[in-house]
Amino acid sequence: SHEEVATMHIDVGCAYRRCWRLPEALQHFEEALMIRMRTSRTERKAEGEVHLLLGQALLLKREYEEAHVRFHMAGECFATSSSSVPELLSVRVGLAQALLGQKQTTTALKVLQELKATAK
Repeated sequence: SHEEVATMHIDVGCAYRRCWRLPEALQHFEEALMIRMRTSRTERKAEGEVHLLLGQALLLKREYEEAHVRFHMAGECFATSSSSVPELLSVRVGLAQALLGQKQTTTALKVLQELKATAK
């Protein structure tokens, strides 16, 4: 099935990320995202999970602007689905890290304050 192929790409991407082979990890995460976006049955939460993985890998590559975009997209996907608090917290942490990487300290602090409110 399409979802099994997307999951395989996610698993392979995570394995590459653990080995710090970030270009390969990003390639597999992008492939998973494309499959999930094309599959109309897939809910937004599944799409958000891949955006989150992409954002985390991009942080490791220090591509903060693109990571920021991915975390924002993940947040939008999770906001329109039945997402758990840990997923929302992961988005906020990633967003704060991306903002700090972009030297946007004040905005990062606001995101962290939102994170604190979400965690309660």
